[in-house]
Amino acid sequence: MNTLEKIIRLEEPRHEADIVLQRNISRLPIYGEDMTTGKLVVVICTSGQAKLLYDMNEVMFTAGEVAVIMPNHILHPIESSQDYKATRIILSAEFFKELKLRMLSHNYSKYHIAPSRIFSEKEIASISKMIDVIEIVLEKPTEQLPHRREMLIQLIIITYELISQSIPERENTIAAQVANNNSIDKRSNILFNEFCDLLAHHYREQHEASFYAQQLHLSTKYFSKLIHDAVGVTAKAWIEQYILVQAKQLLSTRHDMQIQQVAYYLGFTDQATFCRFFARTSGMTARDFRRSIINEK
Repeated sequence: MNTLEKIIRLEEPRHEADIVLQRNISRLPIYGEDMTTGKLVVVICTSGQAKLLYDMNEVMFTAGEVAVIMPNHILHPIESSQDYKATRIILSAEFFKELKLRMLSHNYSKYHIAPSRIFSEKEIASISKMIDVIEIVLEKPTEQLPHRREMLIQLIIITYELISQSIPERENTIAAQVANNNSIDKRSNILFNEFCDLLAHHYREQHEASFYAQQLHLSTKYFSKLIHDAVGVTAKAWIEQYILVQAKQLLSTRHDMQIQQVAYYLGFTDQATFCRFFARTSGMTARDFRRSIINEK
């Protein structure tokens, strides 16, 4: 089997649960490393606080906040307090795709730049009741609930609507923090959302800002300006950061993939080009990064 055939096999989708519900989470997934996910993640902070970078902006996630983290953004967990507790709902990419076709509210853009808001105790209680029902349905096998999937879809839609309809603009939230740090106008916001979705689909074969500008019917110069207005870095820098995150995730978790396979998977012409890219953007070689991960375990 040649290298390309191996990579194609690695790309085959694996079975995953449509919904994962996790209670009393006491820590963030990783600390000190960038990460992305193609899933939709809803997090309710019930106590304590966590500090992280969301698309390179430092934010605090505190008790009483609910975050809707859209797919394909870059998270960098920094630390969490000893009393940090959270409830987390993770929706698979396919399940979220189906939800988007059926939801009444399509105002996803508010979450791309500022994913979290503070809710009142009464609002948190209402959302928590819906999560309790979701948990009950998740525990039932399909044999007992023939329409289990449809029930879950409707329950998630109701939960999402409760969250979305309870978000007037509030002060002292991540939204306010980000808005104060970045003068993000509506055009830049919308464009950045579309850019994130495009990048998630094309980052392996398209590494240049000009491609994404063309897809959005903009000049490369104007496109780069709008991205810089939204997140404070150039489109090229954002693309490189996104690819670096994917490279680190593969090097960390896919020990069955050689560095050459990682390079080809991410669209580099050869291993040497990938290794130069990795060293330039991360400050260390791909081989040393993989060794450091292995030594930590």
